Amino acid sequence: MQLANSKAWLSNSDNGLSGQLVVQFELSRPKDGEIMLKDGFFAHHYAPTALSVLPKHVVFVLDLSSSMAGRRISQLKLAMAAILDELKSDDYFSIVQFNSFKSVWRPFSREKRRPKSNRRPRQFGQSNYSNQQDRISSSSDGGRRVQKQPADLEGGGRVIPAKPHYIAKAKRYIKRMKASGGTNIQKALTKAIEIAHSSDVPLALVVFLTDGDSTVGETKASFILKIAREANRKEKCGSYQETIDEPCDNITTKHVPIYSLAFGEEANIYFLRRLSAENFGTARRIYDAEDAAIQLQEVYAELAAPVQANCLFQYPDNMVDPEWVTQHKFAAAFLGSEIVVAGRLLSEDEKSDGADEGNGDFWGEVKGEQATGEVSTVHLPDSEIEFYPNTKFNPNLSHLWAYLTIYQLLVGSAARDSREEATQIALEYSFVTATTTLEPHFEGDRNDVATSVLRVHLPAEQEIGHIMDDDNASSTDVCSEGGEGEYWFPLQQAFIPCGERKVTHHVPNSSQQRSSENFGRNQIHEPTNAMEDEDEQDFEEDKSEVEQKYQLVDLESLNWLKDVRYGPRYLVLPKGRGGENQLFSLGLNESNEAYSPCLSPLKEPSHCRHLHFCSITELKEDFYEFLRFFCSINHFAGVCCPDSLFPIDESNVQPFDK
Repeated sequence: MQLANSKAWLSNSDNGLSGQLVVQFELSRPKDGEIMLKDGFFAHHYAPTALSVLPKHVVFVLDLSSSMAGRRISQLKLAMAAILDELKSDDYFSIVQFNSFKSVWRPFSREKRRPKSNRRPRQFGQSNYSNQQDRISSSSDGGRRVQKQPADLEGGGRVIPAKPHYIAKAKRYIKRMKASGGTNIQKALTKAIEIAHSSDVPLALVVFLTDGDSTVGETKASFILKIAREANRKEKCGSYQETIDEPCDNITTKHVPIYSLAFGEEANIYFLRRLSAENFGTARRIYDAEDAAIQLQEVYAELAAPVQANCLFQYPDNMVDPEWVTQHKFAAAFLGSEIVVAGRLLSEDEKSDGADEGNGDFWGEVKGEQATGEVSTVHLPDSEIEFYPNTKFNPNLSHLWAYLTIYQLLVGSAARDSREEATQIALEYSFVTATTTLEPHFEGDRNDVATSVLRVHLPAEQEIGHIMDDDNASSTDVCSEGGEGEYWFPLQQAFIPCGERKVTHHVPNSSQQRSSENFGRNQIHEPTNAMEDEDEQDFEEDKSEVEQKYQLVDLESLNWLKDVRYGPRYLVLPKGRGGENQLFSLGLNESNEAYSPCLSPLKEPSHCRHLHFCSITELKEDFYEFLRFFCSINHFAGVCCPDSLFPIDESNVQPFDK
């Protein structure tokens, strides 16, 4: 496990260091995993390291619509060339390009492709996948050397072995790609899923890249999602990858994970999140910048080494409440990653008859598919783990359960009931999410700051998992961009507050208390307008004193600006995952509007505004001081601006829906 977000800034001092300090470390897990039990909850950490890497089949689905022209397609070509070089000799790949139409790359001539109906069944784990290597022999055909194609071409010649000569052909094919036409997402997706289902490699996955909405063919996102779901759930007989057409004793369902990449700000990240969540994968945004090719390579690197497919976590039925177990089925486990499952243990009164007592009776089993067949690993609780007293800085395992549950409810479902349940859990456990916000309350001399976690009512187009089908709906991302993506759900990062705030009390059913201890939780208040209950006299200052205290300076006078500026309209800031650079627009053509409240280092009421409207003297010299004031207005660079500089009308405060 890597705590990439553990970071601190050292302030300027005579003996100190001004700069960003990033601490990265990994935890050593015994036997690839461990189980912890505490306060009626369990946490199962699984990070396989001793398993061999699985052969995989990667279906690359590449958007070549006209909006990809220029730098985007150049970056895509660079990334694909590097990614193809990373494929292992026993891997397979396919390339589907699409614009108004879809096209599948086949390096074999038509007469040499073996029809699907003539494919021979192969039992899972029976043979080495390298058996499908090309066989080249010589014959006396007029002195010419004849190359014989593989005897059994997977997927009608669309599933290509990752051999050097095919990689070279694929690179030449990609180099000739040109951007033109519209965007037909539905046709490309269904074809990619069909190809992935046609191979019998242990793990097939789809990497889907697009930079916009569907404009050709089926354009309604909800219909595209439905078609993809139906296409990606096919019953098979055992491991033989054909649709069942006769009685079978070993019926299984093959699911192909779809990993979506939203290229640029115009890509519909909401649709892609839903698409991936419903198809066992995850989604990530690729920022349209000079390092886009590197971003693409980094995403693929995380998928390059699968060690287990179709992972299932199981626990004793008489000791675990099944309704309180987080997601426990995963498409794959990858080398270098960690899977965490948490849940609630049954109390002594709830346990079924025959259940023994003691930690030694609890176990966690991980089942998955390897190249040689099914692998099962059993983990037992670690009795030597020393737990420190519960504090708000060292919460019990119920908080981990809450974190995972909120993530899965918000990202994995579009149902309003799921979003409501996630909001209630977030309020109870004081998590700042896309549906809750942290609101400061200044007390006394303004040095004492209390906080409350409040509900956020998002505009419809900003709701997690919500899909807009009308042509005028906004599809850009909202709130904080930090940590966005599949494996890094931004709960650990504080979302910038969005929309209007309203609070309702959450009182859990007494029979379903999530924890025996309620420690370290912030108080949750009834709905109020921002700062409504504060004593306005505490914040009244003489206007001349305010102007003297906070002087505005010209944007160009910020001494550090030239070092982080990318062209005249953008800034490159370390606000990505683990402090990685991320592109933000300056919004020079935007109007001076107050966005949602924020917690300012100045410890006074503040709202987020565009940087060029609130370039105060405190930001002029020190870049890291600016980062303390930074807030994201969608993809625009903003700062937490003191309300004393500009009149505030709460009824006109803007949500982040641009």
